[in-house]
Amino acid sequence: MLEFLIRVFPAFKECWENDDLYRDSNGSFTPHGLMGAFLDFYQNNYVNLNSRQLNDLCIKFEMLVSADPADKNPLANAICTAFLELLVDTKPGDKIEPFLGRACRKFWDHYKFYIVVTIKSLKYLSAIFLTFYQNKLLSLVAAGLKNQ
Repeated sequence: MLEFLIRVFPAFKECWENDDLYRDSNGSFTPHGLMGAFLDFYQNNYVNLNSRQLNDLCIKFEMLVSADPADKNPLANAICTAFLELLVDTKPGDKIEPFLGRACRKFWDHYKFYIVVTIKSLKYLSAIFLTFYQNKLLSLVAAGLKNQ
């Protein structure tokens, strides 16, 4: 996969060689480490990537993810959890989303639903509870001041 990423995204080679955050001291790396490094590259360079690069990337991703419905392949898992999942509901994600194949899209949509329903709902509920407790606290403070 590293060779594929460098072939499709030549600028990724320099990023990979200069950043050892995702590699062990002996140079080895896990699929999740590779996808983490590529995620950094993608987020910093997505505006300069062309349709052919994104299409080639998503075809490769789709081949790996669709061939692994039981989630046994660490690389397919890394594509989903260390790359796609982290792009959902972001500007870099908006650029790659139209190129996703069926299996990747299924994962994407599932996670996007989770983001929209869970995270955004929690933010809304947090604002409601915060307002309620602020008002309650102000009432308690006012009552305490009256008793002095």
